[in-house]
Amino acid sequence: MLLQESAGVWLALALVTALTPSPSMAVPWQDCTGAECPLLENCIEEALEPGACCATCVQQGCACEGYQYYDCVQGG
Repeated sequence: MLLQESAGVWLALALVTALTPSPSMAVPWQDCTGAECPLLENCIEEALEPGACCATCVQQGCACEGYQYYDCVQGG
């Protein structure tokens, strides 16, 4: 009987250790409900930083080619 109780204590300790987030670990369950993110105009590549709710623009410019490139540049 003592062996079963000891195993239960170790199992509980292992679960608590495994489920407790470390300070360096990102929090995957961040609630971004209601976050108002700015529009990323003329953005070719976006990135979402760890812990952020809104994406930032990594590369701006025109993804168009040929005659579309001119229209894109003129449109801003």
